[in-house]
Amino acid sequence: QTILEEMGEAKGCILGHSNLLQLDIRAIREKLLSYPTVRDVKISRIMPGTLKLELKERIPFAILSSGKTLDALIDNDGYAFPPSASAGINGNLPVISNVKAVRTIPFGEQCNEPAIKAALAFLEQTSTNMQIKGAEFTTVAVVLNYDLERLEAHITGVPGNKIFAKDTVIFAPFDAAGMENVMKNFYGILARKIKDGETLSFADLTVGKNIPTLK
Repeated sequence: QTILEEMGEAKGCILGHSNLLQLDIRAIREKLLSYPTVRDVKISRIMPGTLKLELKERIPFAILSSGKTLDALIDNDGYAFPPSASAGINGNLPVISNVKAVRTIPFGEQCNEPAIKAALAFLEQTSTNMQIKGAEFTTVAVVLNYDLERLEAHITGVPGNKIFAKDTVIFAPFDAAGMENVMKNFYGILARKIKDGETLSFADLTVGKNIPTLK
């Protein structure tokens, strides 16, 4: 209501006084979409005098950090928005850290930085794919290593899970498009560790020699 009132009489947005048919629906929608946390807006007129607004908000998927501070939130589509937008749930999100020039990432626009896209793809794969029974894990942080062009994911097993070391690190390339295959290779390594009764503390998925092949 405050946003509509601020748009003023020029856009026909004086609530309770404007003619419903004269409201500039396009201008209202564009105004609401200009807010970084808004993903989509549906506006409809309900006669004789109701304006219905349906807003879909962006859901934070990870935290972006330069290394010392919480600089931004990002959804799984790569849109960044201010961290204060979802205060109270940030502690449950994985952190993508060591992000270069994180404060120059424009809020409300899709981030196409390859390293960040790769980190999001990794998190998407680990959150949506069925994990191996007895070796379920969560990703705590993804550190971006620009010098070696790889991400370093720190994962931890769920309570009662003994397959992982206290801090298991996975190296994966900056390759969002190929992350599905990368993770298939990881699950192949993990399956062998389970079969042999071994603990996994490290997996390098950036080099072919560490990736098992099926005969």
